Amino acid sequence: MNTGQEQQSSIPLDFYTKCKIITTSKTAGIAALLSIAGTLVSVLAFFLKPAPLPQPAKEGFSDNTAQLAAGGNLLMVIISLAISGLLFYNLFTFSRYAKKGLEQDDKGLLTRGLIALGAYFRILAVLAISFLGLLLMAILMTKMGGIG
Repeated sequence: MNTGQEQQSSIPLDFYTKCKIITTSKTAGIAALLSIAGTLVSVLAFFLKPAPLPQPAKEGFSDNTAQLAAGGNLLMVIISLAISGLLFYNLFTFSRYAKKGLEQDDKGLLTRGLIALGAYFRILAVLAISFLGLLLMAILMTKMGGIG
């Protein structure tokens, strides 16, 4: 009798591979939690740091420049928190769904977890390429400017 739900077939992986995926998903879950905890600690440290002591003399910089620099630091903290949140979500999703999928022998959950892992690596690749591009531009600017 068909009740409208298809029966999930067993996942065609051997025992060794399933154990390795479960171990990897547990490790990924721990890494995700430690990563988000580190980010939250750094955000708290940013907001709880004491106010800087007033400097006796400022040469060449006005108060507006100092405020702009402080605002830039806040922007970097917000960007870092957003990127860390995305990475945490994808890695923790992989951890949760891959483990459940293998334990319950459900292809859909395992596929959902692996898709989240793929998204995690795509985000890392975009970040790495962006960082390398900015580094290359900085090197080219220093060479063209005669600084280096």
